[in-house]
Amino acid sequence: MKRSFPAACVQMQEHFAPLGLEASMDSPNSMQVRIFQPGSNATLLSIAGIACSASLHRDDIARIIDEIESDIRLLQPQLLNQSSAAYSVG
Repeated sequence: MKRSFPAACVQMQEHFAPLGLEASMDSPNSMQVRIFQPGSNATLLSIAGIACSASLHRDDIARIIDEIESDIRLLQPQLLNQSSAAYSVG
């Protein structure tokens, strides 16, 4: 079953809570994601060019979450320490 882009974004937001996540399509085939601190709205990480479409299968959403987590591990590993109790990384 496919999900619309907005529904997929809600699933990703829930996954990364308590961190905030905003996502938008930056082309017909890619998206941009911003991970932020909800209290201050400060951007912690911004990732562009993630392959996606306007409707996504469950496997597509899982791949995007894995890609975001990989970028967090590489660029901002301390975020995983701050929120590891809130979501699984792997």
